[in-house]
Amino acid sequence: MLESAFEQLKLSECSDDFEQFLLLLEKEKKQGQNYVALSTLPKGLHYRLIQEDFIIKREERTVKRFLFFKKSVLYYVVRPSI
Repeated sequence: MLESAFEQLKLSECSDDFEQFLLLLEKEKKQGQNYVALSTLPKGLHYRLIQEDFIIKREERTVKRFLFFKKSVLYYVVRPSI
């Protein structure tokens, strides 16, 4: 009984993340972009995006600070499959 309650809680958390992601995607579409760039991607959301056939790419961007310091930043680009 406790395990089933825990599983339901995990599923509800995943759906909340997925609903927030869909709202963010709609907001980006209104601005003319067909993708969302995220700095982190929770496991539950990652699995749900795979189930819903979204394309997930991990990209790296170099950020320059001042004149000499460079920093590599990793982020995830999530697009709906066409």
